[in-house]
Amino acid sequence: KRSDTDEVVNNRAINQLKNGKVFMIEINKPIDFIGEVTILAHRETTSVTIQAVTASTVVYLPRRKAEEWLDSDPVILRKVASHVAFKLYRSSYNNGLNMFYPPTYILADYLVRTYEQMMPDVIVFNPEKKKSIIIPRTHEWLEEELGMNIKTLERAIRALRDQGYFDVVKGKISINFEQYMKLKDYLEAD
Repeated sequence: KRSDTDEVVNNRAINQLKNGKVFMIEINKPIDFIGEVTILAHRETTSVTIQAVTASTVVYLPRRKAEEWLDSDPVILRKVASHVAFKLYRSSYNNGLNMFYPPTYILADYLVRTYEQMMPDVIVFNPEKKKSIIIPRTHEWLEEELGMNIKTLERAIRALRDQGYFDVVKGKISINFEQYMKLKDYLEAD
């Protein structure tokens, strides 16, 4: 059974830049393929590093065997292709969001999606419970995940917090059900 503060994420694909900053490309939940883009693109090396965020189980298949499996089994090839297409779709959405919306909107969107991931039973089956969650992320993590610098992130946090969209408890963002609904209204108004 999952508690309200359990991690939702198992791993993330990142690139570390020469200046030491980390650019987070995507978050992956189980079950995930690792290296499928590299194989499908016929590249020798991968362009990202996979970082385990929570305890993970990895099943390793040598590259040659993975390529043979993809070439010989249309069902697994279709699953992998569908998985890659979903990642590209999500990436396109996130890139558009970051290009055309203000930081407060990007943060609000992230918080709504995170609340929905952490509290699906409350939203669908039992909204009268009105439970709170604490986003288990540091500001540095959010900076990487949202693709904004720390000062911009802190301004966005301050602006939304000051308007009552969430609270900050011991440096972490806390959202209750009413605040979640208020954030959804904020997103729909833009």
